[in-house]
Amino acid sequence: MPAPSPLLRALRDPSVSLQTRSPMAHADALLRAHVLAQVARALQAIAAPALLVKGAALALTVYPEPASRPMQDVDLLVHVADRARVLAALTAAGGLVHADPDRPFSSKFLGETAVMMRAGETPFLVEIHTSLDNLVPRPIDEAGLFARAVTAPGLPGLLVPSAEDHALLIALHAAGHELRHCIAMLDLELLLRRGLDLDVLVERAAAWRLTTVMYAAMSALHALGAASVTLAHVAAFEPGPIRRLLVTRVHPPAKALDPPRPGGLGIPWILRQMPLRDDLAAYGLGLGRYAFARARERLGALPGERDATSAQRVTRAMRRDPSTMAAATAPRQDAAVSYQVPLWVKALLAVDRVTLRLDSLRDGIRDEVLLAWIRQEDRAGLTAAVYAEQQTYFPGGHRFQSGLFPWERKALDSPLFPRSGRVLVGAAGAGRELVALLERGFSVVAFDPCAPFADAARDVADPARSTVIHASYADLVAAAEGRGGPLAAAIEGPPFDAVVLGWGSLSHVLPSSERTSLLRAVHTLAPDAPVLTSFAIEVDSSAPPESKGRVRDTLRRVFSALQAPGVSEAGDHFFLNGGFFAYLGSDEIVRLAWAAGYEVAHYEDTSYPHAILVPLGANEGKRPPG
Repeated sequence: MPAPSPLLRALRDPSVSLQTRSPMAHADALLRAHVLAQVARALQAIAAPALLVKGAALALTVYPEPASRPMQDVDLLVHVADRARVLAALTAAGGLVHADPDRPFSSKFLGETAVMMRAGETPFLVEIHTSLDNLVPRPIDEAGLFARAVTAPGLPGLLVPSAEDHALLIALHAAGHELRHCIAMLDLELLLRRGLDLDVLVERAAAWRLTTVMYAAMSALHALGAASVTLAHVAAFEPGPIRRLLVTRVHPPAKALDPPRPGGLGIPWILRQMPLRDDLAAYGLGLGRYAFARARERLGALPGERDATSAQRVTRAMRRDPSTMAAATAPRQDAAVSYQVPLWVKALLAVDRVTLRLDSLRDGIRDEVLLAWIRQEDRAGLTAAVYAEQQTYFPGGHRFQSGLFPWERKALDSPLFPRSGRVLVGAAGAGRELVALLERGFSVVAFDPCAPFADAARDVADPARSTVIHASYADLVAAAEGRGGPLAAAIEGPPFDAVVLGWGSLSHVLPSSERTSLLRAVHTLAPDAPVLTSFAIEVDSSAPPESKGRVRDTLRRVFSALQAPGVSEAGDHFFLNGGFFAYLGSDEIVRLAWAAGYEVAHYEDTSYPHAILVPLGANEGKRPPG
């Protein structure tokens, strides 16, 4: 049985150190402190109370140092009446408010507004919340919440909730993620270690209609073996036999460290939230209001709202290209007003639009059919067959002969990567990375699911210092779990000093649960080794898609009803020259790393997004070799 992940060890053992030596984490913490001070000054000037909640607050209160708590944004909870003043103050301080142009009516149901602040040239997302609930807020005692809050450490102008209130808010936020929120589990455990008053928690949970949520959270922590949670904590929030049965069926406690389910705030998510709601009548009414707002958006603006819709189109264009702000606000030129577009140009553009839509329709049908009806265990084989037809990846081909990319050379030269030792290379292709690593003096175990690639790599490798195997990432997971397979013998021997997941190969691993399994397997086999991985990021990373589009979503529902063997998630595609491929969400690599026992020590979102992951606590007391 593999050893518990660092997250599980931290949950179960209070003596485990949570301090981090990641230079990236400490740099982020310094920049975040600058942004927090900027926000605090702006809100202090207008005397608007604001609660710093979740990651940024916990980093200052329950973690040993601000850099120890990974996070993607800063969350503030404000009074509904103060929201406009807060946004105006942050805008005056240099922030840029992002409004979703596609949600003119329903955005208020989401309870948050994104503001992009900056520390120099580094952007930081600050989310202004009027509620931590999605769609329908529970009856949180807002007055009591703010009255019990205290000044945030070192940040006059910002508040942090009382420990008991914060635990309830963390559980509420985790419920929105269907209790699949690994960092929230650790957050709750650390708050419980401070000696929370259980009677107070039970009383406020009942008043805030969070009893079932707290039961689910405590059940998850107990199932994971959290040090501070006993059966008494679980029993204190007992919701009744029927609701208990529904909660454990829909949200199994042992799944708290699993990746979030795909699909966003759609109907499946709404249905799965129902067992967690102690206010079903209010929930139903709120959903009705939300559905009406979404219907207005999907059917188009009413006649009196055409000017607003025009403004939304400008905003959408500005999100794609900020330089359009000048064009949108500049006076119209006479030529633009007077020029009449010829009929033949209009016809040509219309044909072009139709062609683009047909192409998109064709791609969507192809993607969903293949994702649904090619079994998960066969996807790597089909992808390998697609690559086997492309000579550019073989020795003598352009891509092979070009050698390492500049970002790959930079990563291998990084102090995070060892200067010598044994390296495991997954999805090694025809040996491009293998040859470069051998030239640098490493010994290498490489594998690829494409048999012609593995044969070609074997031909160019030095057999004295390398082993090349025809195998897939699924085979690596099997070997790590002790189930044998083609890689079982190769992973024996001296420990690996580094792991390289071949160019873009993490995006060829789908669905998302398989990416988590892969990184956990790598951590099991090479617990002290850094991991270099590259992938593709969703193009509009600020707003990950909740769905794939009407045609794709319809096909997914039909194929699901027909019990198709495959799974299709947002971001999953099939490309003619690339096989099965997934665009990762903007924060997925951080979540993947944490769930598998890593932290992101280096990350670059360039034309070739990549990251170096280092094991949590693996280099305690020493710097990476370099």
